Amino acid sequence: IILDPIFIRSDYNRAVGLIPNWHTKEDKIYNSIIWVCGFRENDKWYFFSPSEAQYCQTKEGADPDFSPLTWKGTRNTIDRYSRGYLKYDKSQRAWVINDRWFRGFMDNASRLDKADRGLSDDEILALPNAYWVDKYMDFQKLNNRYLELIKDKWREEDIKRCQGAYSDEEWAEIERLRNPQSSKDYNDLKESRKELFQDPIMMALEDKILKRIGQGKYFGK
Repeated sequence: IILDPIFIRSDYNRAVGLIPNWHTKEDKIYNSIIWVCGFRENDKWYFFSPSEAQYCQTKEGADPDFSPLTWKGTRNTIDRYSRGYLKYDKSQRAWVINDRWFRGFMDNASRLDKADRGLSDDEILALPNAYWVDKYMDFQKLNNRYLELIKDKWREEDIKRCQGAYSDEEWAEIERLRNPQSSKDYNDLKESRKELFQDPIMMALEDKILKRIGQGKYFGK
């Protein structure tokens, strides 16, 4: 679920959005909003979450089903973090998209290859679009593999269901995780998918990303 609005660069090649997120730490449920980044290549949009730790806002409430989708403070939080997205252009006498705002989320120094860390701001801005798309495609491949593994698991579960391998209670639990409705559902879903991160292709793709930019884990393992 991507929350409104989606912020799009004026050249229509970059986008930043927000999604609700639920996670558990020390048996407490935390609810937050995290950034997702989008890029366009060959007239197709791709979206990925570069980090499970990019919190826009976090709230620990007594209500375990608190949701960023309904919390009244979500709108104010989005407005606060999006300041600077628009700027007033005196020559045009109009508000326009501030493309430099996107450097806080994409195309920035923190995502440079290690060999390019010494580049100046002007040199970073001069890097060709292909440089960044090549980097972002690694994230996209990681996400694609993740979805592929989930679909394979679903097919296996469907076959077992037809073969009578699950009781009605077991199948109801599988369906609950396929269609999560609460923070508990989302957290149980994440827990059930941990084994997917041990997939050799997933691990190889993540290692490639980590070696390129030398930062932390991307799927919050």
